[in-house]
Amino acid sequence: MQIVRRDGTGRRSLTSSDAREIDPQWSPDGSRISYSRLEQTDLSDFRKTWIWTVRPDGSGEQPVVKGNNARWSPDGSLLVFSTPTTTSDGDLFVARPDDSGLRRLLATPRLEWPNAWSPDGRRILFTRSFADGRSDVYSMSARGGDVRRLTRVRGENVGGSWSPDGSRIVFSSSRFRLSHLFVMRAGGGRARELTHREDFDPLWR
Repeated sequence: MQIVRRDGTGRRSLTSSDAREIDPQWSPDGSRISYSRLEQTDLSDFRKTWIWTVRPDGSGEQPVVKGNNARWSPDGSLLVFSTPTTTSDGDLFVARPDDSGLRRLLATPRLEWPNAWSPDGRRILFTRSFADGRSDVYSMSARGGDVRRLTRVRGENVGGSWSPDGSRIVFSSSRFRLSHLFVMRAGGGRARELTHREDFDPLWR
């Protein structure tokens, strides 16, 4: 995994592993970076992915918990992530960055992964995948429960992030064949198309 300045200079590696390392996420205070690591011998089985963290200077690298798609809570005290269980390829859990306080938030037969916390830390945006290749965007209480389905259209609908005031959500959707970006109210409903080319992984700032 590497880091670089915004102007493209100062590129350097933070880790020396030959494992596949993806999905880096800064902690809110900038003191650590979480990422997903899958060893070369396990590349064909994403269920063996682990979540690690490292400091921005490359020190303090450590494994946290088995899982993927980790997202920091707004205050940096928790990570929400997806991890495989005996009944699902991905249930939603939360844990502290030191791997304490592990707690399952949601268990279903479907594969689910988190996308973002709401700015006030009360809700979590996530994506649920279905057997026919479709997926839809949902939100739930950060304490567990109160699951709300936000999209109900064909194709792959994948959660993105919340607006800074928490009133809207940006996400990607292949409802028109290619993946375009859309925005909708935080409670779901009619979505407005933002882009007309192939775009994905939106992040609201």
